[in-house]
Amino acid sequence: MRVDTHATRIAPREGAGVGGVVEVRWAGLGHGDSVRCSRSRTLDFAVLISPAWLRMRYPGSVGRSLFACQRLQCSASGAGILAANLARKKSAIMPGTLQRLLSPSHHANPSPPMSSRPTLLTTDRLIMRPHTRDDFLESYAMWSDPEVIRYIGGKPFTREEVWARLLRYAGHWAMLGYGYWVVREKESGRFLGEVGFADYHREIEPSLMDTPEIGWALDPAVHNRGYATEAVRAALAWADTHWPGGETACIIAPENQPSLRVAHKCGYREQLRTTYKGNPTIVLRRTAGVA
Repeated sequence: MRVDTHATRIAPREGAGVGGVVEVRWAGLGHGDSVRCSRSRTLDFAVLISPAWLRMRYPGSVGRSLFACQRLQCSASGAGILAANLARKKSAIMPGTLQRLLSPSHHANPSPPMSSRPTLLTTDRLIMRPHTRDDFLESYAMWSDPEVIRYIGGKPFTREEVWARLLRYAGHWAMLGYGYWVVREKESGRFLGEVGFADYHREIEPSLMDTPEIGWALDPAVHNRGYATEAVRAALAWADTHWPGGETACIIAPENQPSLRVAHKCGYREQLRTTYKGNPTIVLRRTAGVA
């Protein structure tokens, strides 16, 4: 027996204000089987509502209910005993599950469409394409530059960390249908930086769940030439086509004035100020089509 994560679904809503409700199908469960669940700190309740569906409710959003489901430890008895942990990490939700659950009918933002292959973008001066292994050394050189990471943790990235970042970029395209582009100068092919959208499942309040988060970083040697604004606008043009009426967000350190200027030029406006990993952070949002 196993948990069929692709069959996870939004349960019918029962009254206003009850929070997110999610049902998970347990493949292999039949009549006479029972499910016993240990409650987590965040889980409101979990009951078997039919021979194959387990209902879980969390006193918050559907997205938070999903996280509660992931942390749930369950066992099934009857034909056999099953001990299953849907996931130890929030990022382990299967892509098919996200595609169905985070849909326009349940959320203000549309679920990013799955893409058969990442998109190549071009501007007057730039070529933007998804990363390959050949981009690793140039990406590492940028992310290990103290000037680049001054407002992004303040600690240069190691080779191991940049390699993990590169794999994460590829994973976004494969699982979510969006991700990051490497930015190169059209005329010379020179590496300029990176820009794109991500879902990092950040531990930040208020949550950025369901909102693609844009980010960008450029080689300091090409700063003050308008490349960042040009690349971000190209990425947003792509986003506006794929998520019409949708919203994207970005988080920027208050002292990072260059990035704040780029964000404002591209239509982002401050929503609130909060903290992330103990550091002051500005959350900005933009609705599709806003210049």
